[in-house]
Amino acid sequence: MIEIFFTLLFGSWAVVSCVAQFSSRRILPLRQADWFALIPQWTFFAPNPGTSDYHLMFRDRLKDGGYSQFKEIHLAFPRKLTDTLWNPGKRNQKILSDLVQALAQMVDEIELSQMVFTIPYILLLNYVSNVEHFHNALATQFIIVESPKLNSKTPAIIYISAFHRLQP
Repeated sequence: MIEIFFTLLFGSWAVVSCVAQFSSRRILPLRQADWFALIPQWTFFAPNPGTSDYHLMFRDRLKDGGYSQFKEIHLAFPRKLTDTLWNPGKRNQKILSDLVQALAQMVDEIELSQMVFTIPYILLLNYVSNVEHFHNALATQFIIVESPKLNSKTPAIIYISAFHRLQP
């Protein structure tokens, strides 16, 4: 009898937990009565899932007055099976990706002249300034490009920084 009770209890809890992930209106009365927060809500894809990929690219102004080709700084790398156990580089990739997304979102919120004073801009500039550049580079510039995931729109340049002098 006790086994049946616990099977029904945990089975009901599992069903309610699954329904809560897909339908918040149907489960709302139960959530209001859930004083101990026993019904989990996993928003794996958040309320507004990402619909675009962002790319960070840079180019150099060279001593002869020319410019290098844009070079992409990869924000994500293919994962290996061992990454499930040990992946120390994941944090660096996540931080860089978050900085690019933060700067891309600020474009609509902040005057472009003030963008250089934001923390994401300063940190991205620091990162871009410390990657490998052409041996005759005087300054560097970075851009953020957005490419939609689902439709066939062409990539769009979201932000172009000014050129910044590189330390010799």
